[in-house]
Amino acid sequence: MKQTRREALLLGGSGIATALAGCQESSSSNDLPLNLTITNYTPTPQKIEVKLVDPSKDEASEAVVYSTTNAAQHVVEIAPEQDGDEDGYTVRRFEDVATLDTYTVYATLPGTGPDRWRHFHYIPSEDRGHYEIFIRIYHDEETNRPVFEFDNI
Repeated sequence: MKQTRREALLLGGSGIATALAGCQESSSSNDLPLNLTITNYTPTPQKIEVKLVDPSKDEASEAVVYSTTNAAQHVVEIAPEQDGDEDGYTVRRFEDVATLDTYTVYATLPGTGPDRWRHFHYIPSEDRGHYEIFIRIYHDEETNRPVFEFDNI
């Protein structure tokens, strides 16, 4: 049976659409980089340890996607505000720590007491132009100790 021109165009058009959909799938949002930014708002240097864990993995060795313990130092030290700094804080940014996905982020300020690990569930939001986990270190006036909070603005 001979195809009509209209049938040939429909068949060819669906093939192109399928090919394009495959290309779009190969550059999925999971290939996008995830960044980590740590800000120190205290007047003293702060040490912090951070781990990104994939909650879908059972094996502990496979679950840790990024850790500051993988770096040359055991913990990351964030310097305090420098004299003359206009902003009053110091920022350290770690780029491409993982690909975009859902993670549990664990962090602790070593030396602030036993079992001070806290966690945050990072769920990427597709409506943002950037993908970043923020950790902000503050000085708690009541306890006279540094504290931190998570954010993913």
